[in-house]
This record gives sequence, C-alpha cells and structure tokens, in this order.
Amino acid sequence: MIVFWDIDDTIYDRCDAFSSACDRFLNTPAMKKRAASAGDEAHFPPPDGRSIYRFCDKRGDEVFKASQTGEISMAEMYVYRYCKGFADAGILISPEEALLFQNIYEEQQKQISCTETMRSALRLSSERAEKTGILTNGPSGKQRGKIASLGIAPFLTEDLVLISGELGTDKPEKEIFLLAQERSGVPAKELLLIGDSLKNDIIPASAMNCLFIAFVFAPRDFLIPISLVLSVTDTSIIFIIPIPPTRREIEATPNNAIENLSNIFCKFSIIVLMLYML
Repeated sequence: MIVFWDIDDTIYDRCDAFSSACDRFLNTPAMKKRAASAGDEAHFPPPDGRSIYRFCDKRGDEVFKASQTGEISMAEMYVYRYCKGFADAGILISPEEALLFQNIYEEQQKQISCTETMRSALRLSSERAEKTGILTNGPSGKQRGKIASLGIAPFLTEDLVLISGELGTDKPEKEIFLLAQERSGVPAKELLLIGDSLKNDIIPASAMNCLFIAFVFAPRDFLIPISLVLSVTDTSIIFIIPIPPTRREIEATPNNAIENLSNIFCKFSIIVLMLYML
C-alpha cells in the first residue's frame, strides 16, 4: 500500500500559525492607533484568530486557482484573501497591510511543528506502508519549507512528494490524483489518501475508488453534506464524521473542544492505519 498525506490542516493545524500572526498584526502600533481613532478601544482586539482564519481561508479558496494558473499574482491573491477575509470579520485593512500580514504569517509558519501523536502516525506510515508521500496544494517553496519546518522528510519517499505548484494541476482536479497513482505504480485501490478536506481530498479520492482517512481539523468542511461523499461511489469510507454538526453547533463549540476532538481523530486514525498495514 502507498500512503499519501496532505499537509495543511492534516499534518499540522494552519490556524495555530495564523492565530499567532493575528496576535502580532492586530497589536502593532498602527493597528492599535487605528482602533483608538475609530473609538473601538473597548472592542480591541477584534474577533479571535480562529474566527478570522475561517473567513480568510474561504476568501483564499475563491482565488487560489487563479493564482496557480498565473491569472493573478500571488501578491494579488494575498491582498484579496486578507482584505476580504478581515473585512468579513469586521476589520478593514489596506492592501499594504494585507501584504504585511502575509509576511508576519510566513514568519510564524517557519515555527510550525508536528504533535507527537502526528509524528507517531507518520512514523507508522513510513514503517508499515510500502512508500509514504505527500499530495498537497500550494507553491513549491512554501510547501517544501513546511516539510522542512515540520521535520517530516525522513518519513517520505522524495519522488512521491507531489506539490501542485510544481505540477501545473491541483486538488481536487482528477489529473493530480492520476499523477499520484502513476508515480506510485499501483492500482487506485492500493492508494491510501489522508486529508482534511471533503472537496479537495475525500470526494476526489472516493471518485477514484481510493481508500482514505479524513482528519477533520477545518470546521468549515463540516458544512458540506456528508451525502456528497456517499453518493460519489460505493467505495468504503474508512473514517469520517457520520453526522456533521450544524453551523450553530460549530459556532457554539469552544476552540479547545475542537482541538481536543482533532487529537482524538488523529489517534483513532493511527489505529486505522495499523489495521490496514498489518
């Protein structure tokens, strides 16, 4: 069996770095001065980093494809993502401030790390599977930088590290999954894909009749009806939340509860890996 891991919101939680970047950005003298001049001192700082992250992530998805095809530059993508996302959270920032935030965010991403539970899962994958690779969306430099920061290269087979920015196609396009199968040299049913996104990971993997494990770190993915996955194909679902919570339930869930739930999912998925690789 060949195992492919997603990186963002699977091997690590992007929201940790994003929240740290928000704390630094919103507490810069310029932002504090703006809040004071607007009479918002009582409400400063604004919504927490996880709330802002969800808005920015959604806005980023709207222009990600255009940034990968060269229709817009990466700088234009960042400006759109953060100006729109922060505005959705009730915070107006300029294009220059959006690029400043991206610089701060990139600094924080250099400090990302694996939890011991996730490192155990990757170690198990490299020991029990024939090969272990990466299947991720993003620019080459950024994604390879994350692999280095996370310290996961020893668990991976280099020619199976597939990054959309190096391939000219991205998830959920069928071509990138076919390329993963071609590089692996095995039938789709012998590929195990591990990711967090129903749209980018689970539905296309299911459509190819691959096996998959769902790590659900991103609450927005709960909003996609589970029937979309079940109706694509009759392939077996290894692990997924059977009853997605409602939007109201998500908003009412404390952040620490979501984090604890993610750890439970991770540990459960390690058990599943062990069962499939014995």
